Parts: sequence; structure tokens; C-alpha cells
Amino acid sequence: MGASVGAMASLGMALAPAGCSLSVALDEYIGPPAQQSPEVGHLYLLGGASEPNLNRSEVFVAPIRADGTLGDWTASTPLTTGMVSQAAFVREGLLYSVGSAPFVSTFAPIVDGNVGSWVEQAVTIDVTPYPAVTATDSVVVAMGGGVGCESTCQQCAPGSPACAALRDPTAPGTCPATPNSDGAWVAPLTPKTPGTWQTYGALSAKRCDAQAAAYQGYAYVVGGSVHDGYAWKPSHDVEFARVADADAQAATWRKTGSDFPSSYYSCIVVARGRMYSFGGNDGTSVHVAALREQDGGLEGWQSLPDLRSAVYGAACAEFRGVIYVVGGGGATFAVRDVWMAPIAADGTPGAWRATTPLPEGRIFAAAVAN
Repeated sequence: MGASVGAMASLGMALAPAGCSLSVALDEYIGPPAQQSPEVGHLYLLGGASEPNLNRSEVFVAPIRADGTLGDWTASTPLTTGMVSQAAFVREGLLYSVGSAPFVSTFAPIVDGNVGSWVEQAVTIDVTPYPAVTATDSVVVAMGGGVGCESTCQQCAPGSPACAALRDPTAPGTCPATPNSDGAWVAPLTPKTPGTWQTYGALSAKRCDAQAAAYQGYAYVVGGSVHDGYAWKPSHDVEFARVADADAQAATWRKTGSDFPSSYYSCIVVARGRMYSFGGNDGTSVHVAALREQDGGLEGWQSLPDLRSAVYGAACAEFRGVIYVVGGGGATFAVRDVWMAPIAADGTPGAWRATTPLPEGRIFAAAVAN
């Protein structure tokens, strides 16, 4: 999320695609059955925003039962600061939350689903705010980012922090032609602590509001918005690079050649050799593309049956063949809904069902299952 949620609201930006509704009867959700199946994992939701200009630090945890449904959400140890549009992942018993603005890299131990105390890593180089972040088994990568996708500063509301960051202090009322970044940064995932962050080459374009994913040592930055002078436009590109070696001076970023059907504010999941996209600027859409192990490329994107309601800025996770789409935004800005669907043998999600809703609405949060 390149622009702050407060800036988005103050700009009067549409918070849901026209004609779409996010109203859901929460009493429809599929919660724990009367005879509860055993717990097999946990779903975590970190940070996000509950309303404009209110970034949250809460961490919520729900048990995942053997049938894929969720138990009740409970609050765990909060982050050290409010974070939005960050990434969450688990490695060697540590839960990571990386990204947001200013850029934060933090981690905490998890034991039996409980989150311990968070440790914030010192980041000694400048990483652009709100980058797209993902992690392989050995490295964590941040790509692109920026403080806003406004076409001019005049679109910012008076006093908006995003606008203040864009404007040139030596020329009030103007802003840089390219406020967003084409940078990439990487840190090795050494046991129990992230390594030192360093620059890692450049993307083909300055990109914000993108999503990220990883597969077999490759990192992907998906969609988003790209700038050309004062104007910005949705991007349908997917760029990727081999990032298994953090000691390399720079990654070689290249495009997959397969246009991404959506563009920004979607959520991305990689599971069973496929990349999935849910919601975003085009509302209820679901898309999938097969990933090639031999070179990291993507096969052509295919459209799948839509979500049951439009959602953008949701958090997504996969656990044992079940996909979860958590929270997001719409007519009420931040919703509580949690949707689940099993992945069929042919790679398509099955019927979407509502499961235990969040205690509070969240948009632009991070989710991970473990």
C-alpha cells in the first residue's frame, strides 16, 4: 500500500469497486462444530488499519482445526509499532513482520501458537516505505514501494502526511516527478536473527502498491502502480529474480511475460506450484498461474470463480491445502470477514465459506499460517 490509508480516505479514493458490496452476514460463518475437531495449526493476523490514519499493532491468533475451520480469535503479544502493508512469515520457530512505513524488520518466537516478545532489528540503510516484501527459505526481500500513488500533490488533503512527504520543501506546493522506488533490498535469514540489509539491484520501473511472493528461491513483485512523471497507471507486470544468494551484489530482475489480470491491492498466495491472486482493484476476481520450477517463470494466468464478495487490501494465507482470505476493505473500510476454500486436485479453489470472523475489522494487514 503506497499511500497511507488516511491519505486515501482524504483524497476521496473509492474504497471498493463500483457496484460491489462487502456486506456479509457474520452469522453465516462456519465456526467450530459442536464436536470440535483437533487443532492442527494457527492462523496469525498482524497489524493493519481499522480506520483511516489508525495503523494497529495488535496480533490476533486463531487455531486451525483439522477440517480447516477456525476457532476463536485471541489477542497475542502486539507488535512494537503499528504496521500496514507489511509481510508476515514463519521460519525456524520465529514469526516475522517486515515492511510498512517507516520500514520495520521485527520478529518474535512462537511456541504452541503463542507469540513471544518482539525484537526489532536495526536497519542501517534506507529502504523505501511500503515496499512489497517476501521471503524464501534463506533470504527476505523488499521491492519497490513509496509514499503515495497520487498523480499530483494537489490531490492531497491539507496537512496530509503523505502529501507532506511528497512535496519538495524548497518549492512548496510541488512534488517530485517520481516519488516511488524501483529499488530492491535483501537480508539473509540466518538462524534466530535476520542478517544485515543491503541493496539488491533495481526493478524495471518505480512501483508501489504491489504484492510479493516467493517460490523455489525466486522472489516475485506482482502488479501495483507505476509512475511516469506526475502520472501513475496500474501495472500488470510480474517481475522476478533468483534470490537464493544474499551475497550477490545485485539480483537480475526480469518480467515473466505473462500479464497479471489484476493490478493493485490484491492479495497473493503461492501453493502447490501455483500463484493465486484474490480481489484487489477489480473486486471479486480470482486468478491463478502455474509456476515453472526450471526457470521461475509463469504460465498464462487463468480466471477462476469469483469470491463471494468484493474485497481489496485483504490478507491471505494457505495451510494444508486450504486458502484463507482475511479482512480487507470495502463499503465499511475495514471488514471482519474471513473466507476459506480448499484447493482441489486441479488447483482450483472449492466453494468459498465464511469461517470465524476477526474480533475487529482490518485492512492492509499481514497473515500467515503455521
